[in-house]
Amino acid sequence: ILGLAAVGLLAIIMTIYSFAFPVETPVKTPEEQLKEIVADYYQSMNSNQIEKLHDYLSPEVTSWYGEQNPSREWIYRNAKAHRGKYPYSSSNIDWDSFKVIP
Repeated sequence: ILGLAAVGLLAIIMTIYSFAFPVETPVKTPEEQLKEIVADYYQSMNSNQIEKLHDYLSPEVTSWYGEQNPSREWIYRNAKAHRGKYPYSSSNIDWDSFKVIP
């Protein structure tokens, strides 16, 4: 019985502690958020996950690797064809030169 009471008391203390000292998730700066998006984009493309490309495109793309005002369908077809021809890629981002300009 004493062991059961100790376990119950420990559970109560842990519950009170978790409410008294909640773990806060740090808020990311816009630059940190953009860096995460860029890193995710390159990781997806390096892994040939072309299906994720739509997550990174704006509704209207004005330029894509020299093509002006391409449709999203054109971009998908072009990306798939490129990956078929060049299935391996590796990207290294120079975060020291990465600048966010508002």
